[in-house]
Amino acid sequence: MSSGPHRLRFMEGLLRGLRAAGLSPVLAYHGYHALMMHILGFSLLEQRTGLDSDTIVEAAHRFLAQFEGEEFPHLIEHMHQHVGPMAHTDDFEFVLDVILDGLQRLNG
Repeated sequence: MSSGPHRLRFMEGLLRGLRAAGLSPVLAYHGYHALMMHILGFSLLEQRTGLDSDTIVEAAHRFLAQFEGEEFPHLIEHMHQHVGPMAHTDDFEFVLDVILDGLQRLNG
């Protein structure tokens, strides 16, 4: 990744926000990397699949039609969640909240 001025300002802003939230330098370090991995990983997955929520639901239905029985019960349960009420939840926000709540808990 390049370290041009926009990226450097983004990095500085994220670190500033973590420190302003009261995190120690060590927790800000770990929090920064956790947040960057989450942002980049989510972005890469979105870019790689290029699927909107309706397309994901259709793909989940096709997947479920292929499998019956008990060989993959947890995967089947998971795929059913893609076509149920949870299908339109904000996964990015959920993981972000988990990271931020964990940092806050560790910070005491």
